[in-house]
Amino acid sequence: MPPSHPGAAPLGPNPPLNPPASLGLAWAQLARIGLAPSAPSNVILGGLIASSPALPPLLPLFGLCLASIALYLGGMVLNDWFDRGIDSLERPGRPIPSGRVSANAARNAGIFLLVVGIGIAGVVSFSLQCPLAVCYAGMIAVLVIAYNGWAKSTIWGPVFMGSCRLVNVLLGTAVACALPNTYAILASISVGCYIAGVTTMARYEAQIVPVWTVWIGRIAALIPMGLAIAVVFGLETPAGPWTLLLAMFVVIAQARILDELASEPSGPMVPRKIGALLGQLIRIDTILASAWVGFAGFSLLGLWFVALFLRRFKGLYSS
Repeated sequence: MPPSHPGAAPLGPNPPLNPPASLGLAWAQLARIGLAPSAPSNVILGGLIASSPALPPLLPLFGLCLASIALYLGGMVLNDWFDRGIDSLERPGRPIPSGRVSANAARNAGIFLLVVGIGIAGVVSFSLQCPLAVCYAGMIAVLVIAYNGWAKSTIWGPVFMGSCRLVNVLLGTAVACALPNTYAILASISVGCYIAGVTTMARYEAQIVPVWTVWIGRIAALIPMGLAIAVVFGLETPAGPWTLLLAMFVVIAQARILDELASEPSGPMVPRKIGALLGQLIRIDTILASAWVGFAGFSLLGLWFVALFLRRFKGLYSS
């Protein structure tokens, strides 16, 4: 049985198994709350690109951010529900195998959140008189279930996970009530490739991360950077030098993390390194956005600071 939360006061000889603080932490772990800001980051990236040179309409964009967060949280919760069997062997301390969250509650919450995400996107579609938002949200939900229920254990797992993020960027483009332009498509593909690369390494985080997966991660990390740099030199926006500077910092940070994974491919630090790579996604979105729309793209860094704040809480994990 899991012990009481360290900060809880003694409650007699038979304290409850899930005091409120411990239960809240369990759900935060289950939902990977520390990475939740990366979901609206993808959406805003798509919205900025699709609406450029004007700013995207704020109310529909806000609604799509909420839809994306709900879809993300639902996907993360269902991820652990589908993994509850293997987690009981490899990660028994996680919320479901440890008994801090029941399997039924996790399943119901995950499905509910997916439905909420599609519902919010449906409201946005109705307000815009355009079906794209709800279609993209439905695609994300289908990809989430397909990944967790089947693809995760196959070679197609990283492709499906990357596709979830790819469509999440396209979800943001729905605010323009038009099919995405070429750069939005390329940006969404580059984000999907990055996540696919990280997912390839994450598949082995409980074992030993093979060297070949680290090389896939290196290549995947360069795809969005290469696209952004090409656009910066093609458009020559005033924000270009700052975009390149941020890209340089991100590339250096990613190289350091990947070098550490290559030198220490197993152990408790591996999930943290995977989480750190996933944590770079908001800055990647910022680079891709600022390369196209200029200084407005740097507004995404606000979400990066929110993510940094959330990651200060002990006990959370990202992968």
